[in-house]
Amino acid sequence: VLIVVALVIGVALAPTAYGAAKEFGESTNEIAVIEVGAVIAQPTAEPVEAALQDARQSDSVKAVVLQVNTPGGGLSATESLALEVERTAEEMPVVTSVSQIAASGGYYVSAPTDHIVANPSALVGSVGINFAYTDAPASGSAIQSGPDKSGGFTEEEAIEMADVMVEGFYGTVLDNRGDALDLSKEELAYAKVYPSQEAVHNGMIDEVGTLDTALQRAAERADIDRYEVIEPDTTPDI
Repeated sequence: VLIVVALVIGVALAPTAYGAAKEFGESTNEIAVIEVGAVIAQPTAEPVEAALQDARQSDSVKAVVLQVNTPGGGLSATESLALEVERTAEEMPVVTSVSQIAASGGYYVSAPTDHIVANPSALVGSVGINFAYTDAPASGSAIQSGPDKSGGFTEEEAIEMADVMVEGFYGTVLDNRGDALDLSKEELAYAKVYPSQEAVHNGMIDEVGTLDTALQRAAERADIDRYEVIEPDTTPDI
């Protein structure tokens, strides 16, 4: 009876001992949950990029969960954020957790991660871009240094430019998801949005699950059993 009581007391005190170790400055494994939860633009992307940079520089952060809920955004800001995600994934495990939607730029920044988990009701995909163009003649009173200085494009020129821009998106998806994807480049080009139950079968995501599922996968990839979850503030300063 004494042995059993001692074991029970030992188990009851274990969490307290762990908390005390953290309080006294001993190293603790951390998983950073970094939110991408708005339309991607420079003001919204910069705090996320800073959080990823901080994670890479931290000795205690062993993995990152990118919590994505965005329909996309501007191409330049998306490309910049995707590069930061890729840099982070080169140094530690990065797992995506899609809460509601990771479409267009949302999927762009998710593709370089090691594992993509999406809620049962989530939507993912829309691999492509929207490119607006104008084909207006210059004003008769304007003085231009060159014939194309007005910034207008013909439809043919706009299509060529859009093709160049979207190739980077296709390349990111195919380079990072190519082994898992059951979709050709031509099928990707339809820019279809898939429910998670379908996306797990065509290789757009790896697993249907919640944020807890993503945390478990991040911990497994980082080879840690116990960890603390931290949530850096990525609210844009606007």
